[in-house]
Amino acid sequence: RAGAGLASLPAGVYRVLVAYLGFLPSVLLDACCKSVSAWNRVRNGPWYWGGCRVFAGVELAGEGLFDPQARGGRPSGGAGPAVEDWRSRFRCFRDRVIRFED
Repeated sequence: RAGAGLASLPAGVYRVLVAYLGFLPSVLLDACCKSVSAWNRVRNGPWYWGGCRVFAGVELAGEGLFDPQARGGRPSGGAGPAVEDWRSRFRCFRDRVIRFED
């Protein structure tokens, strides 16, 4: 049908597609449309899983682990926000790790 695209896919179908694409191609789709960008930012989306792989074991002062729930369901040291935007969290970790900030 004309005009149908990624945004017209049910979220479940999109998640299966992303699993086959891998991290980089999936997150590059953020520029495609707002729906895809929103799907990519949620827990269990590509930004979440990519961050869990890239930042496994990395703990930042004031932020804790990439996934604050990874240790017994609570952030390390009582710090760390409830995460709703995993793309922003990935960017925060990437920027701070590159500069070796604590």
